[in-house]
Amino acid sequence: MGDIDIEFTNDPPQHEAFSFNKAFMSQERRDALQVGDVWPAVRLNTEKNKVILFRERKNGNVVYINILSRENEDGTREWFVEGPAEELTK
Repeated sequence: MGDIDIEFTNDPPQHEAFSFNKAFMSQERRDALQVGDVWPAVRLNTEKNKVILFRERKNGNVVYINILSRENEDGTREWFVEGPAEELTK
């Protein structure tokens, strides 16, 4: 995640950071891992409320997971995985 906006990675409240890490290391991500996958990259939208986690398969396909955020009633932001991983074929 080295290229993600510095403010996004260094300044969130602890609750939000834990929430993001939980979504980033989700069961959906683990279920999508295969031997030979290239380590993931992420794409952060300009509003900083959606992340696409993606990696390339050994066969050249790309697998991705959408990680979204929502604002809770108390004003805190929580991150979650939207659905299972999707694979795009070459």
